[in-house]
Amino acid sequence: MGPVPSAAHDHSGLGFALLLKRTMGMTVVRTMIFLGMVVPWSSEDPGPVSLLENSGLIPHLFKALDIQGLNVNWIAHPQTALVALIATSVWLWVGYAMVVYIAGLTTIPTVFYDVAAIEGSSRTQTLRWITLPMLKNSTGVIVLMTIIWELKLFDLVYASTGGGPGNSTNVMALEMYLTAFKFNDPGKGMAIAVILTLMTLIPISFSVRQTLNPQSES
Repeated sequence: MGPVPSAAHDHSGLGFALLLKRTMGMTVVRTMIFLGMVVPWSSEDPGPVSLLENSGLIPHLFKALDIQGLNVNWIAHPQTALVALIATSVWLWVGYAMVVYIAGLTTIPTVFYDVAAIEGSSRTQTLRWITLPMLKNSTGVIVLMTIIWELKLFDLVYASTGGGPGNSTNVMALEMYLTAFKFNDPGKGMAIAVILTLMTLIPISFSVRQTLNPQSES
């Protein structure tokens, strides 16, 4: 659960930000999208993952569409469990990306868009040559935070699948917990924790270096 959900967070967040930034009366929609960031997790309440279980909304939707192959408990099958967790992870984090991008969009001087309109630039050209370059810092923040989020991911997996079925959804943070506390091997669990910490420090150190020395960017 790394590059795929990270890219999905960025693209989905930017799409929602562009759609909702200038749309009036979208406060409720923004709140619903951001709700995933504040959803509490527990082993008794798997939260949005329950939408993908037998009695959840998603299987019932595929049943109504007469797609019986997807009318299953997505969490119970190794072929679909990881997809279900990735989709849930995207929903949980996309609200953060949307908020950061909306904040970034408000800092872009409108004169750039006025000039682009006078020059006859299309929406695609404006997005490519003005919006995306001006959102580079926002994208950097989102990429950094999503990488850290994915590396430390624990509660979503623990509350919904416990790493199963068949170890198909296990992640490093959960493996660290299971090794140290379930299998009673604290030494190996500590080794996994050290590796996880070092992996997390890589994007953090890169971000700090870029912040302190922005001119080093090629």
